[in-house]
Amino acid sequence: MSLLSVENLAVHFGTHAAVADISLSLERGERFGIIGESGSGKTLTALAITGLLPEGAIMAGSICIDDQPVPTNERAMARLRGKRIGMVFQEPMTALNPLMPIGDQIGEAIRLGDTGGVEHIELPMLLKEVGLENRHGQRYAHQLSGGQRQRAMIAMALASQPDILIADEPTSALDLITQRLVLDLISELCTRRQMALLFISHDLKSVGALCSRVAVVHNGRFVEVGGTGKVFGAPQQDYTRRLVAAAEFKMKPVTRPPIGETLLEVRGLTRDYRQGG
Repeated sequence: MSLLSVENLAVHFGTHAAVADISLSLERGERFGIIGESGSGKTLTALAITGLLPEGAIMAGSICIDDQPVPTNERAMARLRGKRIGMVFQEPMTALNPLMPIGDQIGEAIRLGDTGGVEHIELPMLLKEVGLENRHGQRYAHQLSGGQRQRAMIAMALASQPDILIADEPTSALDLITQRLVLDLISELCTRRQMALLFISHDLKSVGALCSRVAVVHNGRFVEVGGTGKVFGAPQQDYTRRLVAAAEFKMKPVTRPPIGETLLEVRGLTRDYRQGG
């Protein structure tokens, strides 16, 4: 029995099919990646699973958790999201409340997820688990760095101790060093909590570092699914081959100027710092 099972998922906006005939399964503790270019349907797939599709979207197909169909009633679906599925969104600044300190937002998520069925988790413990100090809980979103905001989002997603963590491009707005730290944190948390991970990204290197299986999505359809090493190492579909080729980092030869030739010249540079009266 799969923890998460999606069969023939389709999402339409009027006559336009944004997602078509997508099927996937996720086992307990498994890490599954979905990759593809922007607009390919990756995020809509995640939003369909969590019941957060935008207004006007029409969904078809089946989504089950532990072989039970997810509820169609929003109140019941909200409870399911809190207890079984945690979601980390792409841009924390649009997902976090700018008028509430981070600690209050995480604490609210803890209270909403505390149904008595799992061991109670305290705010300081959760902050520490994601690498934040207690003082960070007193700050607002704009007072935190990008990496700290993403850690706060991860803490909120973990507040109810879910079985599935869905991470939608969680590192796209971060610098390379912070990206690595956030990816390591997600990996460590999934291992420690034995959570299943659905990781959505256009970054093949991130998916390769985190996930054991991967699906390549193009124009709303899965064009290739398999073990990450096999899909990236020996892609069968032309679209996948193009993605892999585009992700390869190639050094370009550096042409150096002749010795003695001016490389950089600066004249009359000034910089003023002025305070308003």
